[in-house]
Amino acid sequence: MAYVALFGGAQVAVLWLVRDWFALWIPVAGTVVLALMPFLLRRAGLWPLKTLALVTLIGITTVGPVLSSMETRSHLGLTLEQDGLVQTEAAVDRLIHGHAIYGVDWSDTALAQFPIGPDGPNPALKHFVYFPLQVLVGVPVRAITDAIGVGFDYRLVLIAWLLLALLAVLNLPVAVEVRYMVAACLFCDPLIARFFWTGHNDVCWIAMVLWALVWLGRRYPYLASVAFGTALALKAFAALALPLFALAVFLYWGGRLRGHVRSLALSAAALLALPVITMLPFFVRNPSAFLTDTVLYNTGTISGGYFISGFGFSGLLLALHLIKHRTDYFPFFVFQVSTLLPSLFLGARWFFRGRTLGRWMAGYAFALFVFIFFARFMNDSYIGLTLALAASAAALTGHGIISATRAEPDRESAFAA
Repeated sequence: MAYVALFGGAQVAVLWLVRDWFALWIPVAGTVVLALMPFLLRRAGLWPLKTLALVTLIGITTVGPVLSSMETRSHLGLTLEQDGLVQTEAAVDRLIHGHAIYGVDWSDTALAQFPIGPDGPNPALKHFVYFPLQVLVGVPVRAITDAIGVGFDYRLVLIAWLLLALLAVLNLPVAVEVRYMVAACLFCDPLIARFFWTGHNDVCWIAMVLWALVWLGRRYPYLASVAFGTALALKAFAALALPLFALAVFLYWGGRLRGHVRSLALSAAALLALPVITMLPFFVRNPSAFLTDTVLYNTGTISGGYFISGFGFSGLLLALHLIKHRTDYFPFFVFQVSTLLPSLFLGARWFFRGRTLGRWMAGYAFALFVFIFFARFMNDSYIGLTLALAASAAALTGHGIISATRAEPDRESAFAA
């Protein structure tokens, strides 16, 4: 009840505040479903019906605004869409026509319609920050929309990832009421849903991290490695969970590598396959452009790097005038590394002692928050994400992820065969 009231209530309240953006039926329908949910939750059992009500609320408050803004976009043009969405759509178009997407100028695309920033032109006009898989997954969707004669909107891809993420939550090896709470805090969070409306793509890698947890919890380390490798191929943020993921697999092997060398090689191959396959061709084609766009641009170590902004350490330095201009260089990476390493150590140690889904998620949420806080920018969507992960960790408390037994190596061998 608390999760629905906190996250669902906040989400519906935000819809009423921005009701002029969308059709009025969206906040009205969301309010009606939200009002009915406490009556369902007071009844024992009925979890299929309760889950259906939650999924309906998520559909109305998250997918509804997306579909509404997609419809208005066809005749009003760009309204609430963010520049990353528009640039990714342009990247899909360029990729289909065999053109480069890294180290190129984007001034001839719709990205040029976005206003000049406080300290100069939009730096994204010179850089493409996303990994190749983020573009590649849009190619088949673009092919389908072209075939049926409708306009391509990358948020169609995000809707598919949202469904995949919901399926992951519904398959977590925990009690049904826990899955309910995790779904509520991840997909009714207004700070996540609001940016889903505008086209932020964080739902993609979060979906695959969730699937990695599903397969870890069900003791299929190879499938977990494939899922986690997909998350790595989508967003660098997933790499922050790599030490915790490796520790979970290590504990699955009984806390020893002896006798598991073949399993280690297979898990590593499964994890690295998709990142290598999707990134290597672009890196080989132009190594400097790929690294500049995906790494150096974010860290601000090049001229024309991403603006210093947000609510973290960088915003504080800017507010105190310790940094004069948003375009200035500052060694944020030093602060990130020096704080990330101890946070990962503490998270891994806590997980090692408890070995639960909740502790794994809490360790990841903590490391992610520390890394983002000391980054060059900390968007409010990232705050919403870390809060949602922390809330899901609280819901998952006490639910085991690793319980090594004599039977597990046999099951692993059978799966490998």
